[in-house]
Amino acid sequence: MNVVPTGGPTLSILARPRCRIALGEVAEDGSSWKRAPLLPLPKAGVSAKTYGFASPRTRIRALAGGEALCVRFDCDAESPARLVAYDASLAAIEHAWLRVWPANDPAESIRFQCDFKGIRAVTQLREMTGERSVGNVPDLWSASSPVDVDWTAYFGVHGGGWWVEMVIPWRSLGLKSRPAVIGIAYGRQHATGRSPKMDNLAWPADRAATDLPVQMEPAEALIGPDSAAPERVEIGPVRFGLNRGRWVGGRTWPKGTALRVRTESADGKLIAESRSRVGADGAADFTYRLDRGADSYLDVFAPQRMVVEAVSRQGRVIYSARMPFGRHLGVCVDEPFGETGTTEAATRRDDLLSRAARALPRLHRVDTNSGAPSDFCLADESGAIIANLTTGEAWERLAALVEER
Repeated sequence: MNVVPTGGPTLSILARPRCRIALGEVAEDGSSWKRAPLLPLPKAGVSAKTYGFASPRTRIRALAGGEALCVRFDCDAESPARLVAYDASLAAIEHAWLRVWPANDPAESIRFQCDFKGIRAVTQLREMTGERSVGNVPDLWSASSPVDVDWTAYFGVHGGGWWVEMVIPWRSLGLKSRPAVIGIAYGRQHATGRSPKMDNLAWPADRAATDLPVQMEPAEALIGPDSAAPERVEIGPVRFGLNRGRWVGGRTWPKGTALRVRTESADGKLIAESRSRVGADGAADFTYRLDRGADSYLDVFAPQRMVVEAVSRQGRVIYSARMPFGRHLGVCVDEPFGETGTTEAATRRDDLLSRAARALPRLHRVDTNSGAPSDFCLADESGAIIANLTTGEAWERLAALVEER
């Protein structure tokens, strides 16, 4: 078996903030909420931490029923009557919000919003990161659109504040049944009585301990007592072809667990699958194949995916996550055009691009007098300045270089 060498930097992924949602149905009299554990939430919002004022008390609970996800927000407020009289859009008024990544895929999520008067909004969000072409800031493609889904919101105001309950059927999230894990974020936008007028009290407050951009690592909610999650997954330098990875479940990982890792194309077709057994130390080595031919740019939100599943000895999926991989998208394949010695045959497109890349002149940014790379001047390998991008003839000169080759 020809496997890409593992020498080089190792990426740590799937090391995410996590909470646990209890199983249960919501009783008509609301008594089940008293038994539902509180979800984690910081005591202070973003602006409150910056300017040193107190955030109002907020309690958030959730129950995962057989048919729906139920989330309740109990929000204290200094003057509920003043809030009710205030008429504004959701963006300018107190409201609760919940964001769910149904398949635990960082590119696809749905955000639910509701205020104390029942004003609601549902938005489908798509995000995909790419290369760090601007310093340390990753490229980011994003799209959002209103979406009509079947869900129910209950709401009310009492003497000390207001409350909202969201009931979201699993099928409205595109799921056939209750999952083992979902990506999740939630919070409350509240009035501050000062400037800025609104603050956001949200979880997760801390970013994932990962080597990937924060958009690629949403927090996770483990559903029920049997679901589990790894401490992290380690992958070596990513290439097209066969790659290696290591699952690190931790010392308390359930015994007898099987690990399934597969890759899928944008249309869901299987590229390859590997299976391994998680050892007594909670670790397992695995392989996964990335297909150069499936590296499509027709849709930036749909590169091929690696799907990681942990299956209990009883045959139940207790963890699942999807991660996008591409030459310039998601977890970026570290393979320049023209590289030799890879395990995957080049496509005709890659051959043409590689030939062009080898033929083009190698230009680099000139250092300024202060030693910093110039934003405008390009030089060739001999150090001769080829183009100054602030001048009108720079682009004609670069085009002529291409034509000469």
